[in-house]
Amino acid sequence: MCGIVGTIGLPEGVSRELLPKMLHRISYRGPDDEGFWYGDFCAFGHRRLSILDLSKDGHQPMVNKITGDIITYNGEIYNYIELRSELQSKGIQFTSRTDTEVILWAYRTWGEECLGRFAGMFAFALYDAQRKSVWLVRDRFGIKPLYYSRVGNGVFFSSEIKSIVFESGLAYEANPVALKSFAGRRMLDFSCETFFRGVYQIEPGNHIRVDCMETGRDLLTQQRYYRIEDKIKPEYHSHRLSVDTIAELLKESVRLHLRSDVPVGTTLSGGLDSSAITVLAHKKSDKRLHHIFSSIPVISTPETDLIPEVMKLVDARHHTDSPHGENFFQDLMQLVYHQDEPFADGSMYAHFRLMRLCRENNIPVILTGQGGDELFCGYYHHLYVFLGSLLKAGNFASWFKMSGKMRDWYNNSFSELALFSLRHALPPSFKNYLINIRRDDGVRILSKDIRSAEIPEDTAYSGIGFYYHGYLNALMRWTLSGFLHYEDRNSMAFGIESRVPFLDHRLVEAVISVPPEIHFQMGCTKSLLREAMQGTLPESVRMQRVKYGFPSMLSDWLLQHSDLVKQWLEEWIDNVPVLNKKEVFKMFHNFLASGGKKSLNPLWRAIVILLWYRIFITKQISTTPVSLSYQAKEPDYS
Repeated sequence: MCGIVGTIGLPEGVSRELLPKMLHRISYRGPDDEGFWYGDFCAFGHRRLSILDLSKDGHQPMVNKITGDIITYNGEIYNYIELRSELQSKGIQFTSRTDTEVILWAYRTWGEECLGRFAGMFAFALYDAQRKSVWLVRDRFGIKPLYYSRVGNGVFFSSEIKSIVFESGLAYEANPVALKSFAGRRMLDFSCETFFRGVYQIEPGNHIRVDCMETGRDLLTQQRYYRIEDKIKPEYHSHRLSVDTIAELLKESVRLHLRSDVPVGTTLSGGLDSSAITVLAHKKSDKRLHHIFSSIPVISTPETDLIPEVMKLVDARHHTDSPHGENFFQDLMQLVYHQDEPFADGSMYAHFRLMRLCRENNIPVILTGQGGDELFCGYYHHLYVFLGSLLKAGNFASWFKMSGKMRDWYNNSFSELALFSLRHALPPSFKNYLINIRRDDGVRILSKDIRSAEIPEDTAYSGIGFYYHGYLNALMRWTLSGFLHYEDRNSMAFGIESRVPFLDHRLVEAVISVPPEIHFQMGCTKSLLREAMQGTLPESVRMQRVKYGFPSMLSDWLLQHSDLVKQWLEEWIDNVPVLNKKEVFKMFHNFLASGGKKSLNPLWRAIVILLWYRIFITKQISTTPVSLSYQAKEPDYS
């Protein structure tokens, strides 16, 4: 895992001046090594976090001395050993044990088709010496980030937006569409757009080929190389086959994700997803692992109460963190700085603290349960979309049968289930009308100019059926993209590689191919994962009925530090023109008067926008990255 930066089509003198500054801005992503390469048409920079082949042979940017190709790469190709063997059988000789060199030779051997062979997470820039072009690529699900921006006839790119915004010498404005979508619907993904006008992300499963001789705007067109909607296969329509196949694919994914030359740990909340990864990692690893979890003393949930049940099954070193309000406000500026873009709630702070705990205990690699909810239909939304699809199809017998199962599991009434089903079965135009009404409460915190921004119609996955439209959008765009964003920023802020075994593409393609009636066979969320984990997890964990996330005391913390919040609003909001001062103060007073029970979400989004705007747009708050200079324990490789 690393940080990458680069320029395309800029004079070499400009690149030599800017590239070190851009790379230094994200140096925390790679505390182990630094490298630069300057060519006639492009330049690459790299910060390395050493995970595989810790020797200097893993130095980047890496040059293939035979072909002349050069790469700067962030991520892990988990099946690199198998790919390396295949390439060696073709007569290719390797000079390192790194997955980076495997990418270089895979590209030269199979061309752009090599992407279909990679199992992992990746974002890279590869200079093709024969074509004199730069290939910018992002993995299938957007686990690793990659951003770019134009300057004249040239291009900047980076793992993080801050490298571009702070070091390019250009002034960037806030993107009204992004702000309105965020304030109204908590949206964090806007196709290729970001919260900054003129800064773009390469979308998941996309790539760009930039001709170094011609870097005009029309040549910066993203191309999809991975279409998840084309990966739905009919062979998983047997219930037993589906469960057995998913169980084996998940075990294999965890096995591959454990490949590392440094210590490995897992996050553990006591929930189904993190518990599954933790127990499977314990079974597949030949080394003693680390497990970390967050515990807020005044909060006890059924999930955190189940952590001891999981710990009984694993021989591991356990590390616990307990965030407090004082910590939160001390860290908040740095949290906003590291995220690059506004974030919707305070629950990610517990995760931020856990990544710091990993660094303090020298656990450079961590496996998480991220993606489990979106893949295995873990939200109530999934249940209601499925029920709505049955009503829409006129399949009333199946609706009553499934509703009965759900009523037994969740104690819902038939009338409640009917109401939610009908709501999700509404025509798109009417459903969007209702969503817009609900959105109005959040967008009131924004200025009139921002509120008037037109949000483009969302047509992604609209032609594949009612159920899959909701399922794949949650997996690829609506929900998971925001979680992957903070997973990357929080972990890399402390030089930690966060891995997500649920997002192995072979596992994902198998799970999405399972018919919805099998997904909800038990009348609850995650039926498929629950069945796949039978005999692996304690029954109390496997069959828990309520989902909780990372614990958060955001409301209490804001109340405890309301004087500081008031000070920020009074001193700064006049210089943040994207916010509606009157409405924000109204939200603040409603929040205080209700004892934190009202207006929490819009108030919090206003606070985050306020801090983000002053850090990134007007640059009136000078914030530095988290410090990695504290004393950390020696790594334990046993």
